Amino acid sequence: KYDYRKDIESTGQRHLKRAEEHFKHITPLNLEISWGGGKGIVTHPPWVGFLDPEETNSPLRGIYLVYLLSKEKDYLNLSVGQGITDVEKKYGRGNSSQTILKEDAIRLRAKLEEKNLKIPNQPMQLQSNGTRQKAYIAGSISSIVYDCNNLPSETDLVNDLQGMFRIYQHSIQAKRELLLTSPGEIRSPSPPNKQLNAILQMDFKPKNSDEYRALI
Repeated sequence: KYDYRKDIESTGQRHLKRAEEHFKHITPLNLEISWGGGKGIVTHPPWVGFLDPEETNSPLRGIYLVYLLSKEKDYLNLSVGQGITDVEKKYGRGNSSQTILKEDAIRLRAKLEEKNLKIPNQPMQLQSNGTRQKAYIAGSISSIVYDCNNLPSETDLVNDLQGMFRIYQHSIQAKRELLLTSPGEIRSPSPPNKQLNAILQMDFKPKNSDEYRALI
């Protein structure tokens, strides 16, 4: 069991360190598995994340898929979220960065809904009013929340995760489309993307929607 009050070598921490082993067999090959629960001291919330290296190389920035356990271990959150650290460095911690994360999440969610995708958007439950926890909530594009005392079957959990893998990939595509069609509308940073940068530097005008999607 994970307990942020215990030391870094607790049983919960050992399980976190085996996250890749637990999830590798159901994770798409193009995604990397990462995890965190503190360095030297235990922190909350612990997380297990799935990162597309073409979108982000770290949960500090870009879009990624993540499991977040609430502070009192009552809720498990599965969220397609945005890295908050680089946004906070650029715009400051607190309300300003939270507003940007929330606005970007709304724009991305609207773009996904234009494609007639069903986007789960349950209010995240982190059981903390900390600045970082508020930022996680603000930056969530799509989320599913589980009651840890009444978890669904493993089959349902796996099906949910696979569905969120698809939403994650669609979210990355939606972000790239917005960066191309509405520069400046998405303000949360991502690492440089060579393919996207090449397109942005061209005077690219697609002849039709098929050509547009192929280049994205």
